[in-house]
Order: sequence, then C-alpha cells, then structure tokens
Amino acid sequence: TTPAPSRKGRGAAPAPPARAKKLSFKDKHALETLPGRIAELEAEIAALGARLGAPGAFSRDRSSFEADAARLAAARAELEAAETRWLELELLREETNS
Repeated sequence: TTPAPSRKGRGAAPAPPARAKKLSFKDKHALETLPGRIAELEAEIAALGARLGAPGAFSRDRSSFEADAARLAAARAELEAAETRWLELELLREETNS
C-alpha cells in the first residue's frame, strides 16, 4: 500500500481577490436624480411647515391641517430615506473610483 499524501503545507486555497463592486445603471441614475428630489422634498417641507405654523391654521380647516401634518411627516421620512440612499451611493461611487 502507498502512504496517504500528507496534508501538511496545504492550507485552504487562497481566496480570489475581491472584485470591486460597480455602480449599476440604476444606482448611477439614482445618484444623479436624488439631489433634485432631496431639494424638492426640502422645499415641500418648508412650505408645509409655514402653512402649519400660520396663525389660525388649525381653526380654519382642521381636516386640511391634519392632512398637511400627515404629509409633513411622510415628506420628512422620505427625505431621510433619500439622503441615506444618496450617501450610500456616494460612498460606493468613491469606493469604486479609488
């Protein structure tokens, strides 16, 4: 019988080098359009804040006030999500360029 080959000196096969993740077409498009969307949301939030802060806004039309307050909360959440997504994409873009 022949002796079994020794396993000494045989480590795990070296891992292939990690490929840099590229921005997809969708990511590139989002990176280009998100700043405009963020600006729109900021303007909408400012307008809603001014409308809600106007004297007598609640007493004039309660249902409109409540709708504006709900839209303000939604716009703030949408703005936060858009800013977070833009930051993620910008970091990925910098990572792929370096």
